[in-house]
Amino acid sequence: GPGAAIRMPLRRLGWRRFLVLAGLVLLIAACAVFMVYTIGENIGVQALLIGTVAALLPVPVLVACFLWLDRYEPEPLKYLIFCFTWGAFVATAASLTVNDFAAGQIAHAKLPAALTGVLVAPFVEESTKALGPILLLVFRRREWSGITDGLVYCGLSAVGFAMVENILYLGGYGFATGVDRYGPATGAQQVIAIFIVRILLFGFAHPLFTSMTGVGLGIAARTADRRVRVLAPVAGLLVAMMLHGTWNLLPTLSQATNQPLIMLYGFIGLMVPIFFGMVGLAVWLRAWEGRLTERRLPDYVRAGWLTPPEVAALSSLGRRHAA
Repeated sequence: GPGAAIRMPLRRLGWRRFLVLAGLVLLIAACAVFMVYTIGENIGVQALLIGTVAALLPVPVLVACFLWLDRYEPEPLKYLIFCFTWGAFVATAASLTVNDFAAGQIAHAKLPAALTGVLVAPFVEESTKALGPILLLVFRRREWSGITDGLVYCGLSAVGFAMVENILYLGGYGFATGVDRYGPATGAQQVIAIFIVRILLFGFAHPLFTSMTGVGLGIAARTADRRVRVLAPVAGLLVAMMLHGTWNLLPTLSQATNQPLIMLYGFIGLMVPIFFGMVGLAVWLRAWEGRLTERRLPDYVRAGWLTPPEVAALSSLGRRHAA
């Protein structure tokens, strides 16, 4: 009848899009199965479960930080989940395979084992963590409005990656090794010790490295200049790799020279200032997004779409909640 609502045509899910989506879901699922199987085979089911529980603990906190950063212009949940699962399963599966292969080749050539951690791992891990967000930038360009989005997408990929890597460390090097040597009490002690060092002290490491790539991708998303579009992500990725390599080099140098202070000075003198610089940039960008809202909204008042009190209520998150 004439009173019936006009139905909006449903957007057709084209078969190409469906195939790509199905392919991505299958890829992530296959990598997840591969990682669970490989880690379980290496460290045993009990260690896998204990490692998983311990590695999951910091994840909600870290994810919440990135969601807080993303509050003014939240990204679609499916893209956030894609980046997180990409980092957790695809990037870890690729990195584990390549790192193991490289370690074998380096041992075969009778070169120092530390080369894997300092030269191979940063290159492979940063490239694979960044690939998920890069795919989003290429195929879903309109979901990128700038550096904040780069930090959020890359940050979540890195949090996923660190979570699975921590399962290996907490469950394998912590619990399984301790149980093999001295029994369950030692296993539990080692899990707690590794948790304090890897998660409470250095939990920001992976998100910090990959955030460098995020800045590069965010700059690329905003520019019309072809050269910047290529150079910014490449530069970001290189900085991420160098930071990651330096991070892995510090304990190696400390061990080789028997100077634990190298690790301490490198950590406090280099990594901590870079970390606070990145946090400062992220918070400033978030505030800038809020001020941008305040600057743009008066145009809507002049057009008669909004009233001045509505603008005041919309321009800060606190006032939005109150409204």
